[in-house]
Amino acid sequence: MKYREYDSRLQHRRFHSPLHSWPLSATLPQMKKPSKSAKSKKKTMLFGLGLDNKDGHTRITSGDNFKLIGGSEETHGTMQEKAIKMNEHLKRRGKTLDTVSRDEFHDIADKLGMPLLEKQPPAHERN
Repeated sequence: MKYREYDSRLQHRRFHSPLHSWPLSATLPQMKKPSKSAKSKKKTMLFGLGLDNKDGHTRITSGDNFKLIGGSEETHGTMQEKAIKMNEHLKRRGKTLDTVSRDEFHDIADKLGMPLLEKQPPAHERN
């Protein structure tokens, strides 16, 4: 199946909502292949993952340059606080996550008590 054939069949479809007895009409946006410049643009993000959730709540917080997922109420709140403080430190230094050096980032993270995971080489490159 070619990309254009797939795209043209998806332009107008009717969706049935399980919450309502009538069909909902929707027009899907034109699907385009991403340009090479869009593929090459990378944005540095701070990612927090909390694994101690026992109350069944799904907690997700997103900011301009961070995404925090999971954790107990306390853990998620701590991650939020540290993400905000990281941005405050960067702003005082006139930096962003894209422009801060690795050493400066580690220095700020150490001051905030943020545990960091280092980028690991692929398994076939280790050893």
